[in-house]
Amino acid sequence: MLPLVPRGKDPIAALAPHGVNSASDDPATIAQWWTEHPDANVGLAVPRDWLVLDVDPRNGGAASYNALQAEHGELPPTLEAATGGGGAHIVYAVPIGSRFPGKLKGLPGIDLLGTGRYIVAWPSVHPSGARYTWTCDVEPAPPPEWLARLERGVASAETCSPAASDRELSERERASLDELAALLEPHAVMGQRNALALAIGGTLRNEGLPPSAAEHVMAQLSSDAPEKRLANALRAWRVPNAAGESALRVIVGDDTMAEIDRVDLSPEWIRRYRDRVAARAAKARPPTQAPASVAFTIRKRRKPPKGWLARTLKRFGWRAEP
Repeated sequence: MLPLVPRGKDPIAALAPHGVNSASDDPATIAQWWTEHPDANVGLAVPRDWLVLDVDPRNGGAASYNALQAEHGELPPTLEAATGGGGAHIVYAVPIGSRFPGKLKGLPGIDLLGTGRYIVAWPSVHPSGARYTWTCDVEPAPPPEWLARLERGVASAETCSPAASDRELSERERASLDELAALLEPHAVMGQRNALALAIGGTLRNEGLPPSAAEHVMAQLSSDAPEKRLANALRAWRVPNAAGESALRVIVGDDTMAEIDRVDLSPEWIRRYRDRVAARAAKARPPTQAPASVAFTIRKRRKPPKGWLARTLKRFGWRAEP
């Protein structure tokens, strides 16, 4: 959170001298800020797994929003807020590390806000006197396909689709994924299931596993909307540069992550390669021991003959002064 000037959008310089970089999630710091400035507006630093569509009607955002829905259809329900100026903040869940352009080409008045930006949030008051409110207070949903394609790093829907690299899992892969699911189940709680699904997908993708691995894990986790969570996890294969393990560590903590690191998530082809290497090592003959005479010669190196240095220098034309 970030303290903003009352009825304004700028950070309070005395409390947040570095702007959004001064934002804090420490309860004591936040309480102190609003004790000193009880009328301050609330700034919310955009989390790393959020993408916010900021619709500003003063700059043509309303017309652009209508044109957007006319072209792509109605936007899916997700976390949404009404701004005091008649605009909207529409929040989507994206993999940590995703990068989007700052604006939608040809649609003035709509900005895309990600990490390093902030929004004015409830219960802030607009200069007009209207209050910011959450109009759809639900978990952020994944962005629609047309918006997901704008992520920088997506090659194409054909080459990055889950089906392009999917396959059946081996018995050993399924056993390891069962261990992973057991470790993740305590963390599949309301409020972070979307982020967890995205992090699971990124982690498994980075290990070289197919999308069917995400299906296997997500089927074992508690969820009120299993199809939606699975869709979140599978998005990792459409966003190749999205983070995996780093995002998962933020959610589950270092202790659980240490246990996850001990689970072998290698794909089957790596396991088979290790098996072949181990088999060759087991069949290899032990190295033959050098004869005692050779060992003795190595240990007892002969001393150079007397006068070798003088003879060598003489060979190269050196003469001692008389």
